[in-house]
Amino acid sequence: MLLSAPGQANLQKAPNGLQIYLPRSVSIKGHLPHLGQIAIIQGEKSLIAKAEKIAMGRISVPGQKLVINRTTLLSRLACNGISVSKVTLTGAKQITLTQKHNVVKSEYFAEEAVKFLKKNLPDASICQWKPIRQPKELLMTSSSEDIKTSLGFVKINSKNQAKIRVTLSSDGKELAHRDITFMLKFNTQRLVAKIDIPNGAIVNQENIKLEKIIASYPDPVDSAQLLFSRISTNGPKKLKTGGTLIAKRSLKAGTVIRPGMIGAAKPQIILKRNQNVMIKFDKFGLVITATGKAMQDGRTGECIKVQNVNSQRIIMARVLEDGTVEPVL
Repeated sequence: MLLSAPGQANLQKAPNGLQIYLPRSVSIKGHLPHLGQIAIIQGEKSLIAKAEKIAMGRISVPGQKLVINRTTLLSRLACNGISVSKVTLTGAKQITLTQKHNVVKSEYFAEEAVKFLKKNLPDASICQWKPIRQPKELLMTSSSEDIKTSLGFVKINSKNQAKIRVTLSSDGKELAHRDITFMLKFNTQRLVAKIDIPNGAIVNQENIKLEKIIASYPDPVDSAQLLFSRISTNGPKKLKTGGTLIAKRSLKAGTVIRPGMIGAAKPQIILKRNQNVMIKFDKFGLVITATGKAMQDGRTGECIKVQNVNSQRIIMARVLEDGTVEPVL
């Protein structure tokens, strides 16, 4: 800092004391400023050495401004045994002190977090991500130039969010960190009706389709694909055994099909109540048959009550595909 001509003239007025020139603003290292850092001091060597060490306050937080006026400065000098009569002040009427620092922009934290997320996607179906809010910028007062950046996931109880912590450290010690939470989007699929499907109609590849969509939540089991794979194009041939899927309600074209909207078709009734039926026991190479009467309607695979015509005994029997029944032991 250079002294102005008026400042130099004033310094000549107190050759046996202290001449102190005050700049308007000063940026210092550290957070405990002393007079030797913030002013130009000339005069008696013994007084200079004493004045330079006088503390001038404390900067508590990065970015804080500390204002010191002439009255405060003279008071500090007097408290430290330097008479005001021996001091000549020139320059500004007050000094504004700030702390030297580096500013780490919020964009840096966001960019580093995005790079990390791209390389470490927690789910392969993630296709989009957006920060919920931008991180705050960071004022760093560390004098070390060897500052390292490390990143990692922070556990979060949500299926569609990812929180990433960006940590700045120096000499193995953490200086500061910022957390960035991303809202995630996922590639997935859904089943859609291509045409109007009446209630009870067979659902097959001719009237439904798979659509690729971007969703707010992942589908860990790909339920749409699993449901689609169950649907057969030769449904009518399977109605007897219930192997086909049918609409459980009317579905308009474009309707997104959920599992509860379709279901397995019930097998056709192949035995009517009071209908004569053959009771067949075929086990261990032994085949025994008898005539029975169905006491209720029956579908393939169902267990119904059957009365033995000869013995009049009522048993439980399973309906077979060929229309016979076998006792349930």
